[in-house]
Amino acid sequence: MGLWSGLKAFWHWLRHGSGHGVAELARRLGCDVATLNAVRPTYREVLLPKRSGGQRRLCVPDEDLKMMQRRILQRLFRRLRCHPAVTGFQRGESIVTHARRHAGRAVVVRLDLKDFFPSTGAGRIYHYFRNIGWNRPAARLLTRLCTHLDGLPQGAPTSPRLSNLVNFRLDCRLAAMACKLGACYSRYADDLTLSFAVDDRKLIRYFIRFARRVAADEGYAVHGRKKLLIRRRHQQQRVTGLVVNERVQLPRATRRWLRAVEHHHRTGRASTLTSAQLAGWRALQQMIDAQAVDPVREEQVRAELAAFQGAWLLVAVEEKGKSLTGDQLPASPADRVWVFKEDRLHFRREGASVEARYWPDPTARPKTVALTLTSGPGEGMTTVGLYALEQDTLRLCLAWHGKRPTDFTTAGDSACVLLVLKRAAPGAVAQDSNPVQM
Repeated sequence: MGLWSGLKAFWHWLRHGSGHGVAELARRLGCDVATLNAVRPTYREVLLPKRSGGQRRLCVPDEDLKMMQRRILQRLFRRLRCHPAVTGFQRGESIVTHARRHAGRAVVVRLDLKDFFPSTGAGRIYHYFRNIGWNRPAARLLTRLCTHLDGLPQGAPTSPRLSNLVNFRLDCRLAAMACKLGACYSRYADDLTLSFAVDDRKLIRYFIRFARRVAADEGYAVHGRKKLLIRRRHQQQRVTGLVVNERVQLPRATRRWLRAVEHHHRTGRASTLTSAQLAGWRALQQMIDAQAVDPVREEQVRAELAAFQGAWLLVAVEEKGKSLTGDQLPASPADRVWVFKEDRLHFRREGASVEARYWPDPTARPKTVALTLTSGPGEGMTTVGLYALEQDTLRLCLAWHGKRPTDFTTAGDSACVLLVLKRAAPGAVAQDSNPVQM
C-alpha cells in the first residue's frame, strides 16, 4: 500500500509538477473549481485615438472575465514584489514621482518599447506563475485567464501589474548597470528613462546599446530614432509629460494656457475647458505641487549640506594607487583650502580661484556626489564620484574622466583621484590663504 501511494504521488508530480494546485487557486479566489474552469476568455476590441496620432487598440474583457481578473489582481498580485525602479501602476507612485527621480540632471534619455503589452508573451507569464509556486495546471489556468493572443491584453485589469512583476529581471539588469555607470533608471510601463549627472556621450551611447540588448533578451524591441529622446540642460527635458530641468512641473506653454483658461472662467468668457475639465487640471497641479519634492530625501540632503559647510584642508592625495608625498602636494597654503558655502565649493587650482556647484546624494550606497566647475580652469567640466563624511574627515573619490567609481580605490587603470580633507578649526586658516570670505 505504501509503495502504491508513493507511485501515485510520483505520477502526480510528473503530470502536475510541484506547487499549489487548481483547488488552492480557487480557494484563494473565493470560488469553486468548476466556476473557475467555466470562465471563458472573451474580449472585444476598442480603438482609441492617440494624442500623437494614430490609434491605440484595447482588448477589453467581458464582465465575467473582468470580474475574475480583478479578483486575481487583488488576491494574488497585490502583495507580490516589483523592482523599485518601476513606477507605473504602483501604489504610492505616479507620473510625478517617476519624473522626480530625474530632476536636475545633465542628460535625460527616454526609450520606448514597441507593443509592450502584446510583446509580453504568454510563455513568460506561464513561467512566472510556475516560479512563484503554482503547479502546471494552475499556472496554465492563470495564464489562460490573463493573456490573449499569446500576450498581455492591453485593457485587462491584470495586465499592468503583471507586466511589472514579470519584468523584474529586465528592471534589475538596467538598474544595476545604471548604478555602476552613475546613472539613474526607472520605468513607467513601456517608457524607459535614464538620466545622467555628466554629459558623457560615449557613456550614453553605451547605455542605450545595453538597454536595447537587455530588452531584446526579454522579447521586446525598442523604437528607433523617432522615439529615442536625448535632452540636455539647455533643452526642455520631459519625463512622463512633465518638465524636469530644475524641478518637476508642467511645461511652460501648458501653465500659460491654464492661466488663460482660469482667467476666462473668472471673467465669464468662452473657454476651451469645461468647469469639470478645469477641476481635473487643478487636481493635477495640486498633485504635482505635493509630490514634486521627496520630503525625506530633501531633509537628508539638507542635513548633509549642513555637514559640509566651512573650510577644509587638503591633507592627502592618491592617484594610480600611490599617495602623493608632501613636496608633491600644493606648496601654497591657499591651494590646500577648500571652502563649502551652501551648495557652492571654492578652492584653488593651478594657482587660480575655482568655483563649483556640488550635489551630494546621501541616499545612495555608497554616497555619491556630482561636481560642476562654474568658473576658473576647466569651467563647465563635471565630475562624479563618491564621498564619505566621518566627523572631521572628508574623503572624495572623483573621476574627472570616465565613469563613476564604485569604491574608494585608485589602483590599476582607474582614472580617479582620492582626496582626503580635514575640517579646519575656526581661525586656523589664515585670512590671506582663504580663497573666499566666509
